[in-house]
Amino acid sequence: MRIMSAVLACAGSLALASCAADRVDLTEAGAVDVRIDDGARSPIKYVNVYLDTEDNETVIRGKVFGTRAPFFPRYGKHVHVVVMSPDGQVIADEMPRITWQTRSNFRSATGRFTVRLEDALPSGAVVDVVYHEGIHRNAAG
Repeated sequence: MRIMSAVLACAGSLALASCAADRVDLTEAGAVDVRIDDGARSPIKYVNVYLDTEDNETVIRGKVFGTRAPFFPRYGKHVHVVVMSPDGQVIADEMPRITWQTRSNFRSATGRFTVRLEDALPSGAVVDVVYHEGIHRNAAG
C-alpha cells in the first residue's frame, strides 16, 4: 500500500511539473511590469502574467480579496485590465468576469479573474489592473 501511494505521489508530481514547464512567468523574468491601482490598499492581489508556450497565448490571472460579499456581483463590481506596449499603445483593454467564492461567514469574498491574449506580450509591456466598486462611464479611470 505504501509503494502504491508513493507511485501515485510521484506520478502526480511529474504531471504537475510538466504542466508548469509549459509556462514562462513574464513578471518574474522582468519582461512585463504589473501595476495595481491603489498599491497595497487595493483588494487586488497576486496578479501573475505568464506565457503559455503550448497554446502560444499570454495569460493574466489575479485574485480580489477583502471585499464585502457580492450577493449581486453583476451590479458594477469589476476588474479592469489594460495592457500597454512599451511605447504606450494599448494592446488589450479587458474587463474579465470575476468568479466569486464567499467564505462561510458571508462577510467577505475572494474573487478570481483571468484574461487570455492570443499573442505573446512584447518585452517591456505594462499591465495595469484596477478594481472598481461600482458602475461608471469610463472603466479606464
